[in-house]
Amino acid sequence: GLASWAGEVPREYTDSTALGESMHEGIQYDLLEDSGLDDAIAVATHHLEGLEWKYTKYSKATMFAALPGMLAGLQRDLRPLFEPKYVERPFSVPLYGGEHRIVNVCGTMDMVAENDEVWDWKSASREHEVWEHQRWAMQPTVYTYANAVLLGEAEPQAYYGPHAELERSVFHYGVVFLDGTTQQYDVWRVESHVIWLRQQASQVAWMIEHGVKPWVLNDGGWWCSEKWCGKWDSCKGAAMPVEWKKRA
Repeated sequence: GLASWAGEVPREYTDSTALGESMHEGIQYDLLEDSGLDDAIAVATHHLEGLEWKYTKYSKATMFAALPGMLAGLQRDLRPLFEPKYVERPFSVPLYGGEHRIVNVCGTMDMVAENDEVWDWKSASREHEVWEHQRWAMQPTVYTYANAVLLGEAEPQAYYGPHAELERSVFHYGVVFLDGTTQQYDVWRVESHVIWLRQQASQVAWMIEHGVKPWVLNDGGWWCSEKWCGKWDSCKGAAMPVEWKKRA
């Protein structure tokens, strides 16, 4: 959010974010080096050893014990579904340009497969609700749009100008649970999703340019929780009754 961008909220790991990032490191190394499971586990474990995090749910022993099974589950269930073309592909592409500003979207795609479709890895403790991600997730909109621009299939447009048609684009989720089981599902995006993203970005840009403070707090979604946000205790968590905190 804006507070993180402005340096007002330094990044702090929770056990869930530390475990997820370490899993990513192992997957990335294996796909880049074709190293095999043992090396992927070693890289992921080494990364986790170098992190500090706040305990919310998982003990250190649980986290270190889970990593090998999580990486093995991905190789067993998800690896046969793709051939990697790009791994950890960074991007910065124009979303729209107008009289007052040019807005880019930036990020890093976990992987682009040989068929030019984007994949993203998630760690989780329970299955994702596919319909929620299809309806609300912003990441698939940003990543499929950026991928289409890089492929030459979409062009940035003036905010109120004509919009190039973006064909139906698929975004693949590869989810790995702590017990090594997995979930694979897809969501799709079309140009109407990008038009809405441009409208959202325009409003956020205006607020930044005009120094709007305090920044609007958004607690909608699973990421606003003690499990995923290192600042939850000093933000929404500080205002919640004790019995609610136990259920968050």
